[in-house]
Amino acid sequence: MILVISSHITNRFEYVLDFIKDCYPELNFQIANSIDDIDMKDEDIVIEYNPSQTVKKSIFFEPCGLLESTEIKVIDSTWDAAIQVPKAFVNSSMMGYDVFASIFFQLTRYEEYIVSELDTFGRFDSAKAIHVQANKELDPLVDLQVQEFLKLIAKQHPSFTYSTPKGSTKATMDIDIAYDYLGRSFLRGMGAFAKNIFNPRKLAERIAVLLRLKKDPAYIFNDLIDLDIRYFIHVGDYGPLDKSCGLSRKEYQAFLQALTTENIGLHPSFQSHLNLDELLFEMEQLETIADQNISQSRQHFIKMILPDTYELLLQIGIQKDYSMGWPDRPGYRAGTTHPHYFFNLKTNQQTELQVVPFCWMDTHFLFGNTSHDMQKLFGQFQKQHMELGGSFRPIFHNNHFKDHPILWELIRKF
Repeated sequence: MILVISSHITNRFEYVLDFIKDCYPELNFQIANSIDDIDMKDEDIVIEYNPSQTVKKSIFFEPCGLLESTEIKVIDSTWDAAIQVPKAFVNSSMMGYDVFASIFFQLTRYEEYIVSELDTFGRFDSAKAIHVQANKELDPLVDLQVQEFLKLIAKQHPSFTYSTPKGSTKATMDIDIAYDYLGRSFLRGMGAFAKNIFNPRKLAERIAVLLRLKKDPAYIFNDLIDLDIRYFIHVGDYGPLDKSCGLSRKEYQAFLQALTTENIGLHPSFQSHLNLDELLFEMEQLETIADQNISQSRQHFIKMILPDTYELLLQIGIQKDYSMGWPDRPGYRAGTTHPHYFFNLKTNQQTELQVVPFCWMDTHFLFGNTSHDMQKLFGQFQKQHMELGGSFRPIFHNNHFKDHPILWELIRKF
């Protein structure tokens, strides 16, 4: 038994302990305000989270104040290179910093509630993230800090043992555009012809597909039928960043209807972001086409603003969201390989929405000619997830496979 003593047992503190227990289910925490409130046994381990140490031989952590507060405050984000955390968390704790506050800060994406600078698509600018600026975004810092915490317990109590659960891998795919050439309206088709007029290869391919002399290169789903993939489907209206097509085609509808509930999710359009009516319409449209209930989602263009995006997803019945990752770079946005629950800092409450993070997406590499890094980081991330007991959920896009055969090699690794 691990006894946790704190004079301030808060929603934030309990959220962190619940996360650690979810990662290591064999751990057993008991929380109390005072050691006097617990029937302590000789073999019990005591973790004390108080301003000063009151229990002899306890493993002591000094609160920095983040978990006791119910407010959202600016913190000192200067990076401490020696301890590898923001200076706001550095103190006299036995690990040199408030590990619980550090975990909470990363899991909740605390800084995204404070930093108002957005990128050109109206998203939190990843370049402003503390861990990106410290060049630590490729490290799952939360998971590493949890392991450091458990190793400290084992050092103080040699009889304490723990095992890391086995990690899992599963490919995910965003279907922004089901077809390159088919499934478009007459006007969209004519516009596409006009764009291809100075590209003979594209024009010839378009004509061959429309004449049924060649299959549409983006429609690769028949070749993926034996692979266990989770698909996120764009069903939004046409717009500058929304190019969904083919929803009326029987072939595509049959494919969607054949997917299991576990393997289909909504890919909310860019223009539906923060628009409840549009989100509901897209959800209902996908449920009608796929003929099943939808409970999972991932944002198109990873368009996400906290807490608003997640609050709306909860309103339409989404139970799991797969948007927690950087849209423009590989790495760990929330510092972890593990699914975790969305903690709404605005209400200071844990919610029922499970956040499933990603750290690798094909578009991170395809437009920068970094295919070597694509393979290298794919292997690195997959290894990290397996070693840390996480859930590796890389993102592919069906319409990229025709130009990048390397994607076939990677997705078949599953």
